[in-house]
Amino acid sequence: MAITPTNSNITSITNLPQAQLAVGNDLLLLQTTNGTQTISFNNFNVVKTDVAGNATVVGTITGNSASFNNLAVKSLTASAIATPAGPAVTLPTGFYNQFTIQNGLILSATSNIFSDPVYTQLYNNDIPNYVTGLLKTKGASTVIEKFGTVLIPAGAISYNVVVDSFFAAAPNNLIGPGNITPAHFNLASDFVPTTVSVMSANSAVITIPYAVTPVIQPGTIATGSSSDGSTSALLFTITLGAPQTIDVNVYWKLTITIPA
Repeated sequence: MAITPTNSNITSITNLPQAQLAVGNDLLLLQTTNGTQTISFNNFNVVKTDVAGNATVVGTITGNSASFNNLAVKSLTASAIATPAGPAVTLPTGFYNQFTIQNGLILSATSNIFSDPVYTQLYNNDIPNYVTGLLKTKGASTVIEKFGTVLIPAGAISYNVVVDSFFAAAPNNLIGPGNITPAHFNLASDFVPTTVSVMSANSAVITIPYAVTPVIQPGTIATGSSSDGSTSALLFTITLGAPQTIDVNVYWKLTITIPA
């Protein structure tokens, strides 16, 4: 007898109620090479998702590539991590104060202590100010000294001296060119005194010693450009008053006392 919809006791799976979520020991029907069998949902090796599409994976996921818009992990181990600007770097133990960072990854790091703003602040301001204050409480005065040698060639009268970056750092930055006068300089020359013949009052010819006395030319103490482009250089002019027939070395020393 032929089976018809009216005499059949078979129910189509399309007419069965639909489950909203497979859990635990729910059974799935499989057609395998060994026949029709069932498998527990716990042993079904696919990613389990809930009705909202959220998935939980127990175990290890492997593959060649993956793409996520957002990823939150408790622990991350990777042979290499990179950003669009480049890979993160592995550095030996040391001190680093200049970094290239993108999206939280360090792409490069170097050490340059002298350009470190903290070092500059400490070296140029904090430490000098602390020492100055400590000395001031003890009644000590700060003494600034600077010295040098210039050669005024034969036939020349003067030499323009440039002391690079003199006012750039403490304690020299506590003073200005207006606080420096020719009296703060000591000058000496290696010019060997010679004799010059002059006519005396009674028309007798006599010889007297003749020496060169270098001085700071009035009005020449000022500030000027330093090698770093700032106006922190000290300028002044040493003059002999008259040209000489031989080269003259002039030794200068600047001494300034800043009261406590």
